[in-house]
Order: sequence, then C-alpha cells, then structure tokens
Amino acid sequence: MKKSILYFCIATVLAISVYFLPNLYGTIRLNEQNDPIDPLSKMWLDKSGKQLQHDYPATIRVLKIEGSGDDLIFSVKQGANNFYSKKIYNYTSRISGDTLYLKTKGETEFSISNRGTLNKIIIEKAHGFIHDERNTGISSFEIGNSSRMRLFTKLDTTAAKQLQLQVRDESVLQLNNGKISTITATVNNGEIILGSKLMTDTANIRLEGRSTVRSDMPGNMQEVKNLIVSGNRQYFKEKNMGKGMTIRMIQ
Repeated sequence: MKKSILYFCIATVLAISVYFLPNLYGTIRLNEQNDPIDPLSKMWLDKSGKQLQHDYPATIRVLKIEGSGDDLIFSVKQGANNFYSKKIYNYTSRISGDTLYLKTKGETEFSISNRGTLNKIIIEKAHGFIHDERNTGISSFEIGNSSRMRLFTKLDTTAAKQLQLQVRDESVLQLNNGKISTITATVNNGEIILGSKLMTDTANIRLEGRSTVRSDMPGNMQEVKNLIVSGNRQYFKEKNMGKGMTIRMIQ
C-alpha cells in the first residue's frame, strides 16, 4: 500500500512538472516573433540545431533585410523559393506587395533560394557578407543605412550580364570577386570598393555627395577593364585604383 502511494505521488509530480515546466524535457516555447520565452527554451533551441524554413510566393520580386547594426551572413542560392536561418528566433518576416521583409535581431545567418523570380535585394543597417551564386536571378543590390557589406560570387560560373548597385547613407559595398559583364552603380554618400578578383568589362559609377570608388589593393593589377566615373568626383582619387584599367571621367 505504501509503495503504491509512493508511485502515485511520483507519477503526480512528474505529470505536474511536464504540464507546468515542459521545457525541462526539451520543449521549446516561442512567442509570435519566434523568440524563446525563457532561458531553458533558448538553450534547447540552440542545442537542437533546428532551421526554420519558409516558402515565399513567386510574386515576390524584392527582398529587404532590415538589420539591427549587427553581423549578417547572407547566402543566395538556386532552388525553390524559400528562406531559412540557423536560429529561428533572431528574425521576423512579413510580406507587403511584391516585397519580402526580414527584420533581424542580433547576429544573423540567412540563406534564401530563388527560382529566378526574385531580382533585387536591399540591405539596411548590417555588417557582413553576401554570398551569391551567379545566375540566381539577382540583378540589383541596394545597400543603405550605414551598412558595410562584401559581395562574393562564384568565379566558375558564366558571367552575369549586368549588375545594378545603389550604395547610400554612409554605407560601403566591396565587390570582392565574380564575373560580371557590366556594373552600373549610383553611390550617394557612400563607397564602393573593387576587389582585385572582380572581373568585369565595364564599371559605370556615378558619385553623389561625399562618395568615392577605390580598389581594395591600390597599385596592384585589376581585372576591371574600363571604369567610367561621373557625378561629383571631388573625393575620387586615381591613385587609389588598381593598374591595368582604363579610367574615364565624365560629367
């Protein structure tokens, strides 16, 4: 009789703990913003290695990442229209019109797959890397709000025909590598850095406000054949460019 009472008490305690403290047993509790609501939920989530994947409709043409001023590692791949992060509680998402908005919280690592419908990416208030598999359909990048990003693309792919860039609001974009036939950029109070491994026939860059363009390794050989600089050239210095390119300045 005493043993049965003891077993009943143990079972009751376990049932109560499972009901009231489920995260003791690995249950992850999240709020509507994908945030863990207690320290144990955060611990289990970090250990689980889960990735939260979302599909997005084919009507989406623009992706806008609203950063928090922290590090961002962002990959663009070929495949079905979806996106995911290694940590499911460090971003929120919403759709408005033809734009998918991702708002980050803290350091974030994202990956998005694209069947060719998405063609523009906007990044604000972030610092880090963009890894873009060429021929993913992305033809335009806009960097703003004091962001500092480096764009990496695969060198073993066919050259992209054209890349449109806009850099503004004291932001810096470094084109680290890749094969692009033509680059057209507008820089408004920002900076574009041309990497020594970037291969392009023509880079046409318009400078506005306190803006400039330079090489990552001034004085070294550059794979950019032609550089056309227009607009306000007050802060542009030819000595900051690489060798082997033809530089032309126009109004």
